[in-house]
Amino acid sequence: MKRPNLNKPITLILSLLLIFACTTEKDARMNRFYHQTTTRFNALYNANELKVQTLRAYRQVHVDDFDEILPVEVVPFGEEQVAIMPIMDTIVVKCTTAIAKHSMTKFTGAPKKQEHNKYMQQTWLMVGYAKYYKGDYEGAVEAFKFVEKLFSNSPAKYTARLWLAKTAFRMGDLVKADALLRELSRDVENAEQAEQAKKDAEASTKSKKKKGKKSKKRKKSSKKKAANKKAKTIVQPPKDFKYELYKLRADMAIHRKKYDDAERFMNIVVDECRNKEEAARMLFILAQLSVHNGKQEDAFVNYSASLKKKAPFVMHFTARLQRAIAASGADKDKVLEELTKMANESKNIEFRDQIYYALGNVAENDNDKKKALDLYSKSVFYSISNNKQKAKSYLRMGDMKMADRDYIKAQKYLDSCVRVAPEEFKNRDLIERKAKKLKDLVDAIETAQLQDSVIRIAQLSPEEQASFLEKVKAQLEKEEKERLEREAKRAAELAAMQQSAQTNTGGGSGNRWYFYNQRNKADGYERFKQIWGQRELEDDWRRSTKMPSTVNMPTTEELDSALVEEIAQAPAAEKFSLASLMEGIPKDEEQIEIAKQILVEALYTAGRIYNEELNERDLGIEQFEKVLTYNVDDKHIVLSAFELYRLYEGINPNKREQYAAFILENYPYSDYAKYIKDPNYF
Repeated sequence: MKRPNLNKPITLILSLLLIFACTTEKDARMNRFYHQTTTRFNALYNANELKVQTLRAYRQVHVDDFDEILPVEVVPFGEEQVAIMPIMDTIVVKCTTAIAKHSMTKFTGAPKKQEHNKYMQQTWLMVGYAKYYKGDYEGAVEAFKFVEKLFSNSPAKYTARLWLAKTAFRMGDLVKADALLRELSRDVENAEQAEQAKKDAEASTKSKKKKGKKSKKRKKSSKKKAANKKAKTIVQPPKDFKYELYKLRADMAIHRKKYDDAERFMNIVVDECRNKEEAARMLFILAQLSVHNGKQEDAFVNYSASLKKKAPFVMHFTARLQRAIAASGADKDKVLEELTKMANESKNIEFRDQIYYALGNVAENDNDKKKALDLYSKSVFYSISNNKQKAKSYLRMGDMKMADRDYIKAQKYLDSCVRVAPEEFKNRDLIERKAKKLKDLVDAIETAQLQDSVIRIAQLSPEEQASFLEKVKAQLEKEEKERLEREAKRAAELAAMQQSAQTNTGGGSGNRWYFYNQRNKADGYERFKQIWGQRELEDDWRRSTKMPSTVNMPTTEELDSALVEEIAQAPAAEKFSLASLMEGIPKDEEQIEIAKQILVEALYTAGRIYNEELNERDLGIEQFEKVLTYNVDDKHIVLSAFELYRLYEGINPNKREQYAAFILENYPYSDYAKYIKDPNYF
C-alpha cells in the first residue's frame, strides 16, 4: 500500500499559520512570537551590530589628547559625524521598517498606545541612537520622547531620559541636561531604596520564628507586603544604568571645569564599571582629575590601577609617565628607575622625548631646575617627528626662565616653541604674543650689549686692539673645532640609535620611525638647511644673531663674548680674518658718539618694556640708571631721568629728589623740568 505524501498538507498548514501570525492586529501567542523574533533577530540585531562595529572602528582611529583631561565618552562630533552618516541612516531605515511591520498596537481590544512587541522599545531607542550619533539631535529627541511616553512603565523610560540628557548636552543646552540628570538621579535613588526595603523585609521575615509550617506559608509579614507593593509600583532602572548616568554627569562636570564634582562622579563610575574595555579609561580619567585637584597620592593609585587593565599602548605608556610625576616616597624611586630604564632601551627610541619630558617634570617638581632643563633639552633632542612634544619641552624651559626673570632666554625658548608648535597647539597664539613682546626686549638688550662691547674695544689703543683681536680669532677657531666635534658626536649618536632600533625590529622597511626612512631623513635635513642654514643643536641655534653673554668691561686679557658671538655667524672664509673682526668697531669719535646714542636708546627701550609690559620695576630702574652713566648728547638721557623720577615716587624720596635735581640742572627748559615745578603742567 502506497504511503500518503504529507509534505504538501504540512507545508500548507505552516504557510497558513505563518500568514495568520504575520498580522499585527491579533494578540495571539503565535503572533507575538513571530513579530518579536523577527524584530529581535533581524532588524534589532543587525542594527546593533552596525552601531557597535562603527563606533568601535571610530574609537580605534580616534586620537586622545593626553595633555587634557580625556572625555569620558568618545563619540563622533562635528565633521566626524559626516563619515558615519550613511551607516546610521541604514540603521534608521532598518529599525523604522521593523516598526512599521512588527509593531503590535492596533488589534481589537488592545489598550490605546500599548505595545505588545517587547522589542519595540529597543527598536525605537536604536532609532534615537542612530540619529544622535549622526548629529540629527532634533530627530533623536523625538525618538527618545516617544519611548519615554509609550513605555512609561518599562525600564526603557530611564534609558530614554538619559539619552535626552545626552542630546541636550551635545546641543549645548546644559540647563536642560542638568534638570534631566537631577530628576534621573532622584528616581534611581528611590528605586534603589525601594529595592533595598524589599530585601530588608524579606530578610526580616526569614529571621522570624514561626510556630508551624502552615502558618509560615499562609501568613506574610505586613512589612514585607508593604515593601513588595512599593517595589512593584517603582520601575527599576536597567542593569548598569547607574554607571551610564554618572559617566554623563562626570563628562558634563569636566566640560564645565567643575573638577571636584567630576572626581566625585568618576569615583562612582569606577565603582560601577563592569565593562573591561572601558575600565582602564575610567581609571585614567579619575587619575587625571586627582592630579588636577592636587591629590597626587590618589592619582598614583589610580594610574597604577589603570595599568592593570586592558588598554591601548599609548594610554598605558602615558599612565606610566604620569604615574612617575605623581609618585612620592619609595614609590617615586621605583617608578623613576623604571622610566630611566625605559629611556635607555632602544625599543623606546621613538618615545624618549616623552620619557625625558616626564623626568623633567619630576625634577622641576623637586625644584632641581638645572636637572630639569637638562632633561627638557634631551626631550627636544629626541623629538624627531613629534613637534607637539618638542613645543611642550621648549615651553616648559621658557616658563622656567620666565619664573627666574631671565626674560632673554625665556624669549628664545618661547620663540622656538612657536616655530615648531602645530597650529592646534594649546594657547599657541598666546605664546606667540608673549614671544613677540619679549623679542623687542631681547633686541634692545642685545643691541645695548653689542654697542657697549664695540665702544670699549674702540677705546683701546691700536696695539691693544690687535692683541685682543688675535685672541678673539684664537677663540673662534677653538669654538669652531669644538662645534664640529659636537656635531660629529651627535651624528654618531643618531646613527647608533638607528642601528640599534633596526636591530631590535629586524631592520625591516616597514618601520615608521623617522630615521628608518633614509629618504625622509635626507629630505628633512635639506629642508632644515634651506630654512635655517648649517646649525648646531644647542641653545638658541635658530638665531642668526645670538645674544652676547656678557657686558663686563673687557681688558686685553679678556675676550668680549658679545663681539665673538656677533662675528661667529659670518661666512666660514671670512669670520676668522682680522679684517672681518674689525668690522663694526667705531674708527673715530663721531662713530663712537653714534654707537653711544644707539646704546642709550636701546637701554631706554629695555627699561620701558621691563616696567610697562612685564611689571618689573626694579629691572626697569636698572636699565634707566645705566643710561645715565653715559655722557652723550641724546634725548633718552632726560627721558630716563624722568622715568626714574616717576618710579621712585613713594619708594625712595631721596632718589626721587636726586633725579629731579638732575633734570632741573641739566634740562631746565624742558617740559619735564616744568612738570617737576608744576605737576599740573601737562
